[in-house]
Amino acid sequence: MTGCPSDPKANASLHFYNDATDDYVRGIYLQHSGHDDWGENLITDEILPGHELMITHLYPGTYSIKVAVRASEGWYFGMIPSETLTLVSNAALQFRYARGTWEIGGIE
Repeated sequence: MTGCPSDPKANASLHFYNDATDDYVRGIYLQHSGHDDWGENLITDEILPGHELMITHLYPGTYSIKVAVRASEGWYFGMIPSETLTLVSNAALQFRYARGTWEIGGIE
């Protein structure tokens, strides 16, 4: 999945891990620091429990992130609270999600 593939300045990545056993990630949204717009969903398909996805061609900078999930028990749809992260040039930042918790990891 890519953000802005035609711009060479968009050279940061987010490596998203769905470590949940029952939750399906339906959306990942980034909001550039200081802006009001959450932008479009960065994924086109759900990220299944136990799977991961590298989101590339993102602009370096500080962002808030929201993750929309659907639980396997039903069609619950909600967003985890926003979290701030910083993407850097030519590197991938790890983001691990598990039901009710998340962890921003190291740079890959």
